[in-house]
Formats: sequence, structure tokens, C-alpha cells
Amino acid sequence: QEFSGDKVVYWAALPHTANAPDMRHTPDMRFPSVGAYLPRWYGQCYLSIGFTCDHGAISTGSGKTLTHPPPAPDWFEQPLGNVRVDQFAV
Repeated sequence: QEFSGDKVVYWAALPHTANAPDMRHTPDMRFPSVGAYLPRWYGQCYLSIGFTCDHGAISTGSGKTLTHPPPAPDWFEQPLGNVRVDQFAV
């Protein structure tokens, strides 16, 4: 990126891309997210965008999962759940 000027995409879960210098994962676990470092490098050009991908399950890291329901009809992600898997690309 330094030499070519090309754009960079850092794809990760939203908590990792957020500019959160004191992110709390548990009461005893706090540390800066990666997104807290990226604005230092990219300045005003850094942008964190969050979206969902219809539905699924999220691991809590303790052997349990949380169910993530489909988005509300007025969310822009809602049509993503209507696309067949063989047609889907990001």
C-alpha cells in the first residue's frame, strides 16, 4: 500500500476493527483492538464499517453460542439472506 497507493481492506469482526483503545472482553481482560492502532497509521483515511450477514451463531468462547437472528426488514443487510449461496460473493 505504501508503494502502490492501493486501498487496503482489513476484514474482521466488528470489535476488532473498531477504534477501541480500551476494549473490554471480560471484566479482567482489556486491551486495545486492532482498530485502535490503524487510525494511527492511516489517519483520517481509516474507516470501520459494520454489517451483519443475515443470521447465524456466534461463539462466546466458553463452549456456548449465541444465536444471531436475521436482520430487521429495514436493515440494508436483509436482502443478503435471500441470495442463494452459489450466487453470493463479497
